[in-house]
Amino acid sequence: MVIAAALPRNKRRRLAQHTLPAAVALPEDLIVEILSWIPVKALIRFRCVSKTWNSLISHPTFVKLHLQRSSKNAHILLPFMEDVNPEGDESVLCTRAAPCSIRRFLEDPPSTIDACCHRFDRLYFVFGSCNGLVCVHDFFAGDEFREHWVRFWNPATRITSGDSPRLRISSSNHEIGFGFGFDDWSGTYKAVIVVLDVKSRTLEVRVHCMGDTCWRNVLTCVAFPILGHSHAQFVSGALNWLALRSSLNSDYQWETVTVEQLAIFSYDLKKETHRTHFVVWLMTEFGDEKSWTQLLKVSYVCLQILPHIVVPLYMSDSGDVLMLVNDEDNYKFVLYDKRDNRIEHTGYPGDKILLPPYDYVQSLVMPY
Repeated sequence: MVIAAALPRNKRRRLAQHTLPAAVALPEDLIVEILSWIPVKALIRFRCVSKTWNSLISHPTFVKLHLQRSSKNAHILLPFMEDVNPEGDESVLCTRAAPCSIRRFLEDPPSTIDACCHRFDRLYFVFGSCNGLVCVHDFFAGDEFREHWVRFWNPATRITSGDSPRLRISSSNHEIGFGFGFDDWSGTYKAVIVVLDVKSRTLEVRVHCMGDTCWRNVLTCVAFPILGHSHAQFVSGALNWLALRSSLNSDYQWETVTVEQLAIFSYDLKKETHRTHFVVWLMTEFGDEKSWTQLLKVSYVCLQILPHIVVPLYMSDSGDVLMLVNDEDNYKFVLYDKRDNRIEHTGYPGDKILLPPYDYVQSLVMPY
């Protein structure tokens, strides 16, 4: 470059003609193919290249293609609560959420969480992740009622929607479950609240479609008491809650519940109907009760902990299982080698209060 700058202008021009190849116009199909494999963070920067690239990257067809490619890159969303006033007289809890690459997480869980962490300015509750969108819930508690509302958030693009309309529910004799999923028939993301009326033993399903201005009451049926964590798992177009069979009393104790007494309450987002399945382990074919098979069996002795909370986070293709274990109120991440029946302790999340984790994938999907 120093030599070229010292040459006369006409000679510099001739030198450039011999050394710099002419720009090659790539076919648009090839550009789309290349960009569809690029991470979201880089694509956001690439939108500034030109109006054409901005239009291409924002187009729904490209967003869908990129989502299909991103799904091959496993991530996990770890929500937790953290005290932002640790030195004060009273705790001030706020929500944090870390969308982590599984590969990086396995290498160093605590550092990966800190590097990927998003900090909310208040206490939200995450109750679903689907196609790169995360649904967070907030509420106001009055004397006789509670008002519930949600927001939709894309961690990769850092875009968050406004608050949804508020849903008011009586505080007495009601239990509530939450779910979030995608209706691929209508192309709509839906937040779902199931409301169990303990007194009348009926269950109502309320749905808010992203972008709508209301909550719809789409279904009323015989109640199925929902167990444990009240957040549904989204599988094959349906939201699924672990529940008790309807013949059982809702005033249950976990210690007395057997596998035979469990059922899965499923709400189909497309048909807006429900069905129940008896639960026995892993359902390999969704909706087929005969397809339940045992997925994993790990001894507490092998885990070297007292019988307490164990949350599976991720299973690799080779069968290794990443788990979150609560041992005497201390959380730790554990990697279980299924083939060798061996345990490896991979790290501690510190003083964070961890909440139920979710599968996550980076995407360009807009939260509105």
